[in-house]
Amino acid sequence: MGPDASSLFLTSFLIGGPSLAFCIKMLVTMKANDSFHFHIMIGGFVLLVLDFSFLFLTSSGDPGIIPRNSKPPEPALDGAKPWDWANNKPNLKIPKLKDVLLKNGETVKVKFCETCLLYRTPRASHCSICNNCVQKFDHHCPWVGQCIGLGAYIVNK
Repeated sequence: MGPDASSLFLTSFLIGGPSLAFCIKMLVTMKANDSFHFHIMIGGFVLLVLDFSFLFLTSSGDPGIIPRNSKPPEPALDGAKPWDWANNKPNLKIPKLKDVLLKNGETVKVKFCETCLLYRTPRASHCSICNNCVQKFDHHCPWVGQCIGLGAYIVNK
């Protein structure tokens, strides 16, 4: 679960509260009319169980977090001047963008994340709330308490 796990209680209450009110209203109505439409209650209960199941699967699964590096990749030698090497202070910088050649021969640009110390895959982005890079990052959802990324897409297929 992400850093907003406490908001999951609010989400559960906002889902369960109206469902409970519906069930109580249906029981009162059915008792007053002497007609017991049990299938309506079963249908509502099944939908509630499905709703909580998908909420739990989405909020407890891995959204596609890319593991951090413990140290940055080797910096490029671009911009280093000869006198920097003589003073043993080379001007080594990690480039923000880097071209990566894929297996199919296509070249894509990847962006460096200074927080996670890695080059992110295409469509990955850094979530400022979770403080992690997430594959196929869509958004940070306060209702489920974590990011919606590749892992959430797999759950909802």
